[in-house]
Amino acid sequence: MDTGNGLLVVLILLGIIIVANGFTFLAVRGFARGDKTTQKFLDRSQTALGQPFQKENKSLEELRKRVEDLAEKK
Repeated sequence: MDTGNGLLVVLILLGIIIVANGFTFLAVRGFARGDKTTQKFLDRSQTALGQPFQKENKSLEELRKRVEDLAEKK
């Protein structure tokens, strides 16, 4: 490869990387600001991910109440 061709390839690769990063930044920025659809999606995701922990919290709450009742009986 010629020095000129090598430099051209490097410049093209840098250009592609810069443009790709710019588009990614704009996409993430738009998603973060979001519209109502994006906000609904994030709310539903948070609710869906939190449900298994709610079940666990209920069972731990029952266990805590039983321990408190046993401590009161002593």
